[in-house]
Amino acid sequence: KTIEYASYKSSALADIAGKYAETGQKEKATQILSQALETAKTIEDANDKSRALADIAGEYAKAGQKEKANQILSQALETAKTIGDADDKSRALADIAGKYANAGKKPNKEAMVHMHGIVYEANPMAIMKIWE
Repeated sequence: KTIEYASYKSSALADIAGKYAETGQKEKATQILSQALETAKTIEDANDKSRALADIAGEYAKAGQKEKANQILSQALETAKTIGDADDKSRALADIAGKYANAGKKPNKEAMVHMHGIVYEANPMAIMKIWE
């Protein structure tokens, strides 16, 4: 069957790609991740889009493509900055920070300061996730 909602479709594709990466089929994983990324770019809701991008970046990192993962995380971060709801924004930023750590790179200083301020303002306990 075809998945019509872009956020669900990109998530499903990222999950499938992750399974390919786990079995050592990294080329197949990156092909599917490319499809997931193109789908994620069509998502209109900033919260859904930032989370989809972060998840895709996480799978790229697992597939050994950490530079690509970091590029996508930058896109996720820029998208997350536009989320209107403070709680959603704090969760998205904490998730992105965790994905940066998994990709072996910390976000740049400006991004960390921005994430820290927004997350702390919205949810002081969520700041703990950024520094884990």
